[in-house]
Amino acid sequence: MIVTIACLSSCSDFDKTNEFVLSDTSQKSVETFSALNDSLMSLPHQGNYVMTRWGWGNFKRGIALAGADFAGACGGVVAAKGAAAAFGLATGGTGALITLGVAGLLCGASASILAESDLPQAVSANDVATECAVLYQTTSSVFEETSTSTSINYIELEFPAEYEYLNVLGGMHNYFVEQVKSTSATPSVNSLDIPVSPVDPGDPDTPEGPVGPNDPIPGATTVAVSQGTMEMVSAEEYEQCKESIRLNETYTESANQILVDVVNSCDENGFDSNKFWESCSVDISANEEVVQRYYSDILSEYVESMEDVIMVANEYIRTIDSMTTITADEKENLFLMIAVSVNSIYYWSNHL
Repeated sequence: MIVTIACLSSCSDFDKTNEFVLSDTSQKSVETFSALNDSLMSLPHQGNYVMTRWGWGNFKRGIALAGADFAGACGGVVAAKGAAAAFGLATGGTGALITLGVAGLLCGASASILAESDLPQAVSANDVATECAVLYQTTSSVFEETSTSTSINYIELEFPAEYEYLNVLGGMHNYFVEQVKSTSATPSVNSLDIPVSPVDPGDPDTPEGPVGPNDPIPGATTVAVSQGTMEMVSAEEYEQCKESIRLNETYTESANQILVDVVNSCDENGFDSNKFWESCSVDISANEEVVQRYYSDILSEYVESMEDVIMVANEYIRTIDSMTTITADEKENLFLMIAVSVNSIYYWSNHL
């Protein structure tokens, strides 16, 4: 069978998949997620809201920054798996999954903060490395101070029962970002003005209403935000998770390099995920790359509100969970990426 890689308009770069040989399993992923995106594009949008130009712009910028989160978190998890022996994760179990998840969060949260800045245009290469190292250390310090009883707000997604803890981890991403941005360690440069495609005043979908910083984010006010803690993981496992990350120099070095790669993948148009994966030393599987690209594409092309984001995320979760050609390790990684992306879009849409 000849597999046609069908993408939406913004996903022409995904044809780069042709540059490497797809296995039977990743070919199945291309077919499945191409069909899923086609199906999603035909659905009516979720929610009932009035868009404004300001709110729409911030919402789209939030989606763009979530791409850096997605890539940074994925790189962080893969880097942590590479240091698994030193982490003491060979036996697996919930503690290991939490450690991998938090390792991804530390990279993801730091990555989106960097992508929000204009660091690439502001400082030298040496200064970039220094800024990244300081920022990662600050994010790690926030994690050190986060106890199992810390209250975490999160958007609840429909994960299979064994992965429900990822909801709280997704919310922890926003907690990390909020705490880090309140410190002096955040890169001291101006926010990057990610361009938003111009809108046609004659188009019936053109946002209307006043333009100002208090304009509502599309759908944000109707999204239910849950609250929880990390107490679902035993205190002992959580403390072991902290200790293993804090003491692992191999992972810290990888994390710092991932953040440098994030900065180097940003330009005046924002974060370029294709450039990141081409230059990043962390390897993701073909399945993970296929899902990441199709998921990023549908977020960029289809969603118009947080309700849309959540609907898309849940459809991807159900599809990933049902696929026997995606391994358990790949599912864990992809589920974390989805949890991070949804919470990230919510956070950045409301804080730009």
